Amino acid sequence: MRTARSGAFALAFLVLLVSGGRPVQGADLDWERLGDETADVLAELIRIDTQNPPGAETAAARAIARKLEAEGIPAEVVESAPGRGNLHARIRGAGDARPIILLSHLDVVPPTPAGGACPRSPANGATGSCTAAVRSTRKGSPPCSS
Repeated sequence: MRTARSGAFALAFLVLLVSGGRPVQGADLDWERLGDETADVLAELIRIDTQNPPGAETAAARAIARKLEAEGIPAEVVESAPGRGNLHARIRGAGDARPIILLSHLDVVPPTPAGGACPRSPANGATGSCTAAVRSTRKGSPPCSS
């Protein structure tokens, strides 16, 4: 079940990805562009099949690694077993603050109607697409149930 806390984590992670790890200030951000780019990154990740079993997280880890590296953040994908990739990236700080870690699963369990699959609705273009629901939610439409 997705919680407000996991949603906040996902947003923080995506902002980190699209900001390239650079310090940002509220007044410095083009929130419309940032929102669109965040939705694009999320859509790319949603399209990658990481259903568990078997998991197959390597493709998602590599996609995130490519985005991080494009922003100048060194990233490494390490597999604990074939197809079970983990991503490690580090943004060095100045050493004057406590470190933070962003940690998340890359695999998902298949959706089921009883488990909260995205229903077909105007919010997702009557397609059942959670990606469309993410975009429409940003524009003020009701969010996808999950």
